[in-house]
Amino acid sequence: MKKSYKMNIFPQRFIQELSNHTGYPVSRLLGRNSIWRVYDTLSCQRNHNLTTPGWATQEVLNTLQEISSFEVMFSVVTHKRKEKARLSGGVLLNAILRNFSKAMEQGSTLKFIMYSAHDSTLITLQAALDVYNGLLPPYAACQLFEFYQEDDGSYSLDLYYRNDSSRDPYPTPVPGCETTPCPLTSFTDLVKDVISTDWDAECGLKPSWSNTGVIAALAVAVAILTMALLASIAVLIHQRRNLYSREG
Repeated sequence: MKKSYKMNIFPQRFIQELSNHTGYPVSRLLGRNSIWRVYDTLSCQRNHNLTTPGWATQEVLNTLQEISSFEVMFSVVTHKRKEKARLSGGVLLNAILRNFSKAMEQGSTLKFIMYSAHDSTLITLQAALDVYNGLLPPYAACQLFEFYQEDDGSYSLDLYYRNDSSRDPYPTPVPGCETTPCPLTSFTDLVKDVISTDWDAECGLKPSWSNTGVIAALAVAVAILTMALLASIAVLIHQRRNLYSREG
């Protein structure tokens, strides 16, 4: 059912021609985010002034971009957005909230914090915030958080999205927040469903040793081996002394 749905949305002739040009079978191109990867590669080549294949005309790129936008929207936002956000963009959002907490509790002197990220990371962050506009982020796009302390001592924030260097960033109101800027308490409550408290458990990962545990285990193993080696040397020395004593 999923495959037939995609075949109805994607132009079949275009997909077949793309298969001929890229060498990817049609079944692979219709897989999850596969066309996005083709578009992303060609887009990166263009932005870095590298030579692109002759078949990658502007019309082809426009079609790839349109299909890629649909793929991403369908993959990230359309179905179980909050559940997927908990395992992706919600992780970064939680880190940003921790930065806010540090600023409030410790009076941090930092005025600006910047994360470098891929476009896919930016998309999942915006999906967690429920502000993704369905368009693929261009190079240097960024999601801005402005954090304020109000006159009454409370805290609030505004969101902005910059995806166009020719104009000021676009305000992105927080969905569900009744005021602008949005009080931090309201914002935290609105995004609580996309914040995971135990990412490993929700991903179904088996518990693994921490770095500290591994180092401690290695230290114990080295100590035991060292003691065994010293004991062996002591036994050999004692045996040789006894041998010399009998010969004398």
